[in-house]
Amino acid sequence: MAEKGEHQNVARVAIVLDALAMSKNHGMRLTDIVEATGLGTSVVHRLLAGLAAHGFVEFDKASNRYHVGLQMVRWAASSTERYGLAPFVGESMERLAQETEDTVYFSLVSGLDAVCVDRREGDYPIKTLTLNVGDRRPLGVGSGSMALLAFQAEEIIADVLENDDERRREYGMDSDYIRTAMLKGLSKRKIIWRHALRNALIAPFTAIMLHVNWLIGGVVVVEVLFNYPGLGRLLLDAALRNDIILLEGGTLVLTFVAVSTQVIGDIGLYFMNPRIRFE
Repeated sequence: MAEKGEHQNVARVAIVLDALAMSKNHGMRLTDIVEATGLGTSVVHRLLAGLAAHGFVEFDKASNRYHVGLQMVRWAASSTERYGLAPFVGESMERLAQETEDTVYFSLVSGLDAVCVDRREGDYPIKTLTLNVGDRRPLGVGSGSMALLAFQAEEIIADVLENDDERRREYGMDSDYIRTAMLKGLSKRKIIWRHALRNALIAPFTAIMLHVNWLIGGVVVVEVLFNYPGLGRLLLDAALRNDIILLEGGTLVLTFVAVSTQVIGDIGLYFMNPRIRFE
């Protein structure tokens, strides 16, 4: 519930809009909003009436539910273009999603949070959608947010680690190895780069290495479908001409790439995860 003070009304509006945003396309009834926000029924009704009058909230009479209004879309678009990056990342995100067949996220720094402003999904059959567009995470939570934090100024990193600890605990950022690094007297930047970031990159690095085999498996289909000259097309032509030597050579190259990728993945995990040791 919003505390009393000079920003009380603004805080109440933010709480109501945040509750509606969390409901996504399902919307919320008046009683649902009251329960989610902890505000009084009359207060919520008054706020919704004002928000609806200005287009920030829409009321569906058929379902008797409130939804976030389209007026918020214009504000969101204006916010994502603040740094002039959003209009230029779409093509790169699509290319990464196609090449990796995985989900690609684009986040920006907002205060002490990382906000997901765009998401592109690949064709990999198993999807792990950790963020929705508009989701906020404290800086340092998750690999993308951790990377954003790592490139902030030293004083911002120190502020996040010292004063934003309670929010990060909700996401497991109070791990023993982080506390140990702090007690050892390491600088904030070293804690982020050498400990937190390395640990956060273990899962995505493993997924990327495993996806290479999927890419190799589809190279023949892609090159034949788009008439693109490459190793996959060469292998198909060799098979049609019954050229066994060329077919064996191409298969050997693909096998070498696949095995090398797994070796690189194992070596990379050795440097990222201190619990792994080669004997």
